[in-house]
Amino acid sequence: MLALALAACAAKPSARDAIADELEEMRAEASQHIQDPRRAAQVLESIEGLKGELFALEEAIANVKFGLRTLNAKPDATRADFDALLDGFEAERNAVRARILSRHFELIAATTEDEWKRLWPHERDALVASAR
Repeated sequence: MLALALAACAAKPSARDAIADELEEMRAEASQHIQDPRRAAQVLESIEGLKGELFALEEAIANVKFGLRTLNAKPDATRADFDALLDGFEAERNAVRARILSRHFELIAATTEDEWKRLWPHERDALVASAR
């Protein structure tokens, strides 16, 4: 039973791996279906920027989780300690969210409706993976 549980955990990719995989699939779709070289280059650049921002979001989430565990383990942690940690996370999350939204609009602007229909599922799945 333990071996089965460990195998199931090992089979689940990390958030970072899932983001990278989805965005690599998005890159492949873009390369295959966007015929205009200028727009294709724009889309690939935006996908790379989106990857960096999603990695930053994933890291911020991991850091706040670690910070909360650390504070929970300290008997002398104060409410102010928790508030400072969460306020810092909220500010970072808002900044990253704005940059992700900017990349999203760059992608939409550089693609036709048919091209975007092929790309958006990968963007969605990468966003979901970043918040695991």
